[in-house]
Amino acid sequence: MNPATASVQTGAPATPSWLGTRQVDMGNFPSCAVPCITATCPDFDINCICGTGFHGIDEKRSQCIIDSCGFPVSLPARNLIATACGAPIRNQTPRFNIMLVILLGFTFLFILLRLVFKQFFSSRRRLGIDDWVIVVKSLVGLPCVAVLIFGLGANGLGKDVWTLKPDEVAAFSRYFYIMEMLYLVILTLVRLSVTLFYLEIFPSKTARRLLWGTAIFHVASGVAFVVKVVFQCWPISFNWTIYTEVHSQGHCVNISASSWANAGIGVAADLWLLAIPLFQLKKLDLHWKKKVGAALMFLAGATGTVVSILRLGSLHHFADTINPTWERYGIVWWSAIEVQAGMMCTCLPAARAILVHFWPHVFGTGFQPRSRGSTEPTSEPFSSQSRLEEGQGMVVGSRCNSMIGKTSTRDSSYPVSPINHQGIWQGLETAMPELKEEAQEESAETMEITIQLDDKDHRAHI
Repeated sequence: MNPATASVQTGAPATPSWLGTRQVDMGNFPSCAVPCITATCPDFDINCICGTGFHGIDEKRSQCIIDSCGFPVSLPARNLIATACGAPIRNQTPRFNIMLVILLGFTFLFILLRLVFKQFFSSRRRLGIDDWVIVVKSLVGLPCVAVLIFGLGANGLGKDVWTLKPDEVAAFSRYFYIMEMLYLVILTLVRLSVTLFYLEIFPSKTARRLLWGTAIFHVASGVAFVVKVVFQCWPISFNWTIYTEVHSQGHCVNISASSWANAGIGVAADLWLLAIPLFQLKKLDLHWKKKVGAALMFLAGATGTVVSILRLGSLHHFADTINPTWERYGIVWWSAIEVQAGMMCTCLPAARAILVHFWPHVFGTGFQPRSRGSTEPTSEPFSSQSRLEEGQGMVVGSRCNSMIGKTSTRDSSYPVSPINHQGIWQGLETAMPELKEEAQEESAETMEITIQLDDKDHRAHI
């Protein structure tokens, strides 16, 4: 059979019904790609070329065409084969845009609730440093949205690469390169804002040391991976010229390995941020229902971690791909969800607090701080003014307990009692944003207490 007129007639027994009368347009078929076809289909038999599923066969054949002709020349060859085989036209861009717009709406609402509550309804009536990190993160997110919709989406995201022009593929690669950096910056800010939030609500020295170390780690790892992305290929333009120039010269590091490393570190960091507050809750003297409520609030942040784990499956085609606009759709999809979920999770405490503020009987927990003689629950929401109703006696920090336990047997008349953590942590699950003010006030009130024992002053530093 003459390859220039390769065709198949409808009704041939071996021809799949979806082929119909097809032929490869050999007049426009690149000669450099012919050996890749004839190696397995000597007579350019359309049944052999198309098989029973075009996309599965194309994976093996296309790599040969790319190696022989270069990526830009391979596109028309692959397009001609796909057309002859009647391959379905795939387009996931509309689905992606709908998902992104819906999540953006929810993210904007959550951020607005957080900032409005902190500025107008919290006891401080001002934004904290973690809130300003959220603001910066939102500003970085604006160009991120533009890149996703008008950069990646407009240049073939979710489409087969052979349906595009080389310039469109190059533009897609440029925007994908930019998106990699924005993604790393935003996730670093997400984790940093959570860490700063914990720094203000957990006053213990051990917790604060861990959290400061965590914050430094987030910043250092974020900067390191951003620098890696910037210089992952040299020259930098090789990130996209590989799709436009037949003999593009350049080299890249093992992008797949570094991407897996970044994703693995990110999941570990998320789990660490979940473990810190849960470990702190375990040590508090709170009613079990309050601990459960607080734990559920912190565990809501696990949503972002679950998405991060699901995103790992999309890294398989991150770097080594012959169909970048289609195979990178998964990683862009899950990365967008991961970023939006992370931003919403950081705003959940404030969102609940504002709901409790306006509808306490609906969203309240049904518990209120109790004095030493009170045992009855109430439906009223937590009031920060009542958190210091600790009863009679001096409040001493838990760090002093070992000293007091050894010396108080000498004279039991001293009004010394262990610290009641409930006074600091009361209302955790309903007013987490307010916990910052309470922790700081409590720490200031009990920072240094003088205990008179055996005519000597023993200072207890809380």
